[in-house]
Order: sequence, then structure tokens, then C-alpha cells
Amino acid sequence: MAKSKKNIAARDAKKPTSTQAEPHFSPWLPEPKAELRYEKLHYELTPTLARRLADIYYLNGQLESLPLGHFTLEKLKAEARVDRVYRMVREVNVRVRAEEIRAVASGDVLPRDKREVQEWIRRAIVLLDGFESTADLNETSTPELCAAYLDVSANADRRGSTLWAHFVAARRSRLLSFHHGSVVVPDCVRNLYEWMDDDDLVGTEPILRGAVLSWGLFEMYPLRLTTMGVRATVLHELGCSRADYRHLLGLADHSADRWTQIRGDIREATKTGDLTYVLEHLLHQLQGRLEHLLGRLKEYSSRERSEPWLTVSPPDDLDRRIFSMVQSMGSARTTQLHEALGPEVPLRTLQRRMQKLARRGLLEKHGTRKDAFYRLPLRGPIP
Repeated sequence: MAKSKKNIAARDAKKPTSTQAEPHFSPWLPEPKAELRYEKLHYELTPTLARRLADIYYLNGQLESLPLGHFTLEKLKAEARVDRVYRMVREVNVRVRAEEIRAVASGDVLPRDKREVQEWIRRAIVLLDGFESTADLNETSTPELCAAYLDVSANADRRGSTLWAHFVAARRSRLLSFHHGSVVVPDCVRNLYEWMDDDDLVGTEPILRGAVLSWGLFEMYPLRLTTMGVRATVLHELGCSRADYRHLLGLADHSADRWTQIRGDIREATKTGDLTYVLEHLLHQLQGRLEHLLGRLKEYSSRERSEPWLTVSPPDDLDRRIFSMVQSMGSARTTQLHEALGPEVPLRTLQRRMQKLARRGLLEKHGTRKDAFYRLPLRGPIP
């Protein structure tokens, strides 16, 4: 029986044409849970606040002057990323192990009963890749970028992770670009940025901007879905200030954080608009983390000086490119790297370099022959 012309016309109308726009994802952000009174916001530049700000920059200067080898720093950065993902996932009350983080970062798929864990790990990695690539440009965050961070955090399961497969074995920082600029910035977020930009000190000081955003965004969005986005926004500001030295702040001790113990003071600050104590407290936390990180990195530096055989000679350009590519890809086969590096690097040369980096403990080889792949060395579980 022939189809009616009406049904055929209806069917054809559903087919996308070259002039029809492709269906697109409509971003969504939850309503803020608190309303900030921006006309009342103020703070005092107390001697305590000024001293803590100066101490943070002093500690940062000491960190930057530490003599550490290139590969030591790169391995520490990889460890710090795992630790940071671990903490971001734990903040949303999801149990996770370091081995699961490394597996997902390398492109593996976790068992079916671990799919929720896998989803949160992916969100954290996308946010970290995004903020590290953008914060390194030394540009403070914007309302649009903050909204993009919140969008990835809240909506990654609706569109971000479907794009994940296209960027395994590639720089996943590009995933953030699919969100940036496509999200309607909530008025409360835009108003908070306008208040910061209008303040002579906060507007130009990323550390204070990070502290204000940490207070304001967590007050407005204390939700499980947006926690990672708020954290990424704050880390972006710290990265611009270089307080997050080489993105190693994840290695610092977080046990001294007492944010929950001052909830009463935070509520009072939200009510009165006086941010002085909140800023002093957050800078005190950051100072404590930097002191712990400095002590830890001094141990690495001292060990390199006292045991020269632990120090790897500075890498040439090819070694550096190989290591950086494996680090950004999570895991890679020799053939993948050869395609990415181009014909100017002979396959046999690349194989020898990969074997040399594996012998030095800078890379780890898994599998044999054609199925072999390389990744950064695994470390013990995070305590």
C-alpha cells in the first residue's frame, strides 16, 4: 500500500538539509541557592591580610628558585594532577582510587559498576585540562569562562562525555571550547565579577580574586553538580597569580583546611557583606599549603644534589616532545607518536628514545610488540 503524500512530506520535513541548523545542546545551570547583596560587599586591608598576601608571594618566589630537574618537575606535575582529580571527585562524595583515575586518564573504560566514578573522573580531567591551558596565558577568569566551568561540571554527562571519545589520545583541553561562549552567564555570576573588577585591589590581584570567588561561588552554588566548576574557577585565578606553582599545589597538605569550621563566619559575611575575615582565612589556608609544598620540593631538590645518579640530564627537544605527548595523551603506542611527530623522526630513532625513557623510569611500558603502549609511571594509592 502506497504511503500518502502527507506522510512522505512529513518524513522529508524531518530530514536535515544543508540549510537547516544542526540540533544543538541547550546549556543549563541550576538556580543559585543564595543571593549576594553586592551593594554591601566590602573588606578592610588589615595588616593581617596584607602580611599574608606578602608571605604568599615570598613563598612563591622561593618555589620558583628551587633547582629541580625537568623530568622531576614533570613527574611531580603528573602526580599532582592525579591527587587533584582525586580530591575533586571526593568533594562530590564519590569514592575513587588513584588507579581508576590513571586508567580513565589513559583512555580506559571502567567496569559497568564504576561508570558513575568514571563520569566524575572525566569531568575533573576535562576541567583541569581546560583551566591549565587557559590559566597559563596569565589571563584572569571571566564571567563567560566561569559559566563554562560550571557548565562542564553540571552538564558533562549530557554532552561533555559524549565528546570524550573523540579526544582520547589528544589534548582534552579542547573539550572546554565546546562549552565556552555557549552558556548564558547567570546574573549573579556576572554581578560578582563586576564587583571584583570595580575594586582597585581585587580587580588586579588574582589571589584575592580567587578568594572572593571561592566564597561567592560556593555560597551561590553549594551543589554537588557545580562543585568541580567552582573549584576550577578558583584554581584558574591561583594559576594566573603563580600561587599554584607549576600546577603543583595539589601535592600540598590539605589536612589543615578548616573551611567547614567557619561556616558561621561565612554566613555572617554573606549577611553583612564584610569579607575581611573570610579573605584572611582563605589566604591563611593558601599560605599553609605553599609552606608544605615548599618543604616537600626542598626534599626533592636536596635529594637530587646529594645523589647525582638520580638526576636525569636535561632532555633534548625530541625527548621533551615524546614525554609531553605521552603525558597529555595518557597512554600512547609508538606508531601513534610516530604519526604525530611526522616523518622527520625515523621510527627506529623513536623506538630507541622510548626505550631509553623507559629504562630511566620516566615512562612505563605495558604489553609486548605491536600491542605495547607507554604511559607515565604508576604510583602508589593516595592516602
